Amino acid sequence: MSVTCIADGWAHRVPDIELTSEMSQSDGYYQAVCGHRVAAASMVEPDGRPCPLCTEMCRTTRS
Repeated sequence: MSVTCIADGWAHRVPDIELTSEMSQSDGYYQAVCGHRVAAASMVEPDGRPCPLCTEMCRTTRS
């Protein structure tokens, strides 16, 4: 899932399992595939620009 970080404005790729884990729910931060610790912006706003590192990492894991 794409989650925009309030700190950097990038839309990071966050695995579904990360969004549902108890630890993430308790502190409000999520671990993106690029390693960035995402502080989620409002989920009703449009996504920010895609994180280039997340995009590349997702591209290489699918190949």
